[in-house]
Amino acid sequence: MQKEIQPSTNLAFSMRDMGYDFETALADIVDNSLAANANLIKIISPPRYPPQLCILDNGEGMSQDEITEAFKLAVKAPEVARKKMDLGRFGLGMKTASWSQCRRLTLASSRNGVKSAATLDLDSIKEKGKWILDVLDDNEMESLLGFEELGHNGTLIVWDKMDRVEQGSEAETKSHLAGLLSDAANHLELVFHRFLELEQGYLKAKILINENELKPSNPFFAKHPATQQTSIETIPISGKGNVTIQAFTLPHHNKVTRAEWDQMARKEGHLKNQGFYLYRERRLILWGTWFRLVRQQDLFKLARVKIDIPNTMDEDWQINIMKSSARPPKAIAERLRGLVDTLGAPSKRVYKNRGVAIDNQEFTLWQKIKAQDTISYRINAAHPVIKSLESELNSSQKKQFSNVLEVIAAGLPVDSLYSDIGSSPERIELAKMNECDVRLAVEKILPTLKDVYEDIDAILEIMKLTEPYRSNFGLVENLVRGCVDVEK
Repeated sequence: MQKEIQPSTNLAFSMRDMGYDFETALADIVDNSLAANANLIKIISPPRYPPQLCILDNGEGMSQDEITEAFKLAVKAPEVARKKMDLGRFGLGMKTASWSQCRRLTLASSRNGVKSAATLDLDSIKEKGKWILDVLDDNEMESLLGFEELGHNGTLIVWDKMDRVEQGSEAETKSHLAGLLSDAANHLELVFHRFLELEQGYLKAKILINENELKPSNPFFAKHPATQQTSIETIPISGKGNVTIQAFTLPHHNKVTRAEWDQMARKEGHLKNQGFYLYRERRLILWGTWFRLVRQQDLFKLARVKIDIPNTMDEDWQINIMKSSARPPKAIAERLRGLVDTLGAPSKRVYKNRGVAIDNQEFTLWQKIKAQDTISYRINAAHPVIKSLESELNSSQKKQFSNVLEVIAAGLPVDSLYSDIGSSPERIELAKMNECDVRLAVEKILPTLKDVYEDIDAILEIMKLTEPYRSNFGLVENLVRGCVDVEK
């Protein structure tokens, strides 16, 4: 004998804790609007208490029957084929995302000017012990937050009883909500940046939070002239479509402004934002991960790799309900593993090449010494400045001076330098030299350089690559050209 069973009313309360936070819940609602071909989405939260919030769009709209269907759980199976721009999967997003933040959810919509609405209240479900949907009449609809802006076609979602947002007092609640909306703006600007940008072949969308228009936050800085990028690689998956991969290496901090550097880092920092950026139908799903193929490390922190997949590969990538986690299928993981060293190499070069000076070690103050598998750094005793000072010392003083150089070299803070360069390279700068010290340094090295190079431009090219002349190159060039002009 078989019996049909109905889900318990407690299911709705259990679904409140599936892992959404405020910003990911909002993103899930925006998904529905974009899937309905909306190009204008407004998130409105008036300064009132208790707090309310609505999400309004100008999409295709829904009929009353479709609204009723939308409140059902998992109305569409995840394996069912979806239209190309459908950003959903499980048929749970609107309900679970909304209930994670509120206890009463209202869905109103307009199609061809015909308006319909319904409300599902968790407290009513608990009280009645049944899943009861309240269909709203005209007067009830007109009292909804944002309803007056609902056009000929479009959809409105209203969150009431926002117990997950409320704090101890009215002032604390308003302050908390303002912070949540600010964080959500940053999140949406990243997750939907390709919709907010004018991307070829697609309509541009506009998202506003309390009338403030969101700006796209492109994590690849593709338009910056110092950004390096590879060509797009396409990997066809039989019966599922194509996976495309493109690698980007962000500019070194010396090639961008401080504001641009901070924008690329976001609040998590450059180290946390390296890795793969997975897009599903242009919507960012996951970022800042190497899918455990390699570990995050400082020398890879400028490497970011864009991966595009269609919604036909959801099951293969194990995308979860919140669209916040994924795992590449075996065939793709193996391909990514083979590519990862190549993809990270440009990021390594950006930093490593900063340390390359000249092949002629005579003019570098620090020498790199390679011995089998070890590398050490010593002060170059053959440097013209060192030799000039040493020539003025007696034999006893020369021995003491040599010992001082060895002590300085042995005390080089390698661990600290590695940590600082990895975490905050933009904060590291060389010790400042006054004009008198720069002039003296130029006078000491110039005769030696002139013995090797006859051309003044070649001399300046060498000095441009060598500290401390590089950091003071404007003054150095004037001094060098002035000395040469005097000699002529």
